[in-house]
Amino acid sequence: LTDKFLFSESYFHFKIYPLSQLHWAYKKVIKKSVNFIPTGKDYGLVMHFRPNITAEARESEDKVHKHLMLIAALYPAVKIGYTK
Repeated sequence: LTDKFLFSESYFHFKIYPLSQLHWAYKKVIKKSVNFIPTGKDYGLVMHFRPNITAEARESEDKVHKHLMLIAALYPAVKIGYTK
């Protein structure tokens, strides 16, 4: 994540998303358990871009908060936080 773009790479793909097209971002919490015993949580940053593109990055909770704060500071029109 930079101040202008989100870079996403996987084994076969490399994508660049311009943050100027971002309209919604929020933190995703994934609770993990084994045999109904909680074993921890993973965190993700979910970003919705125009037109109908969603990107998700798994990060530590601190990094997710830092990225959300950066997005909120640079792009005040972007909705931050999850609502149904």
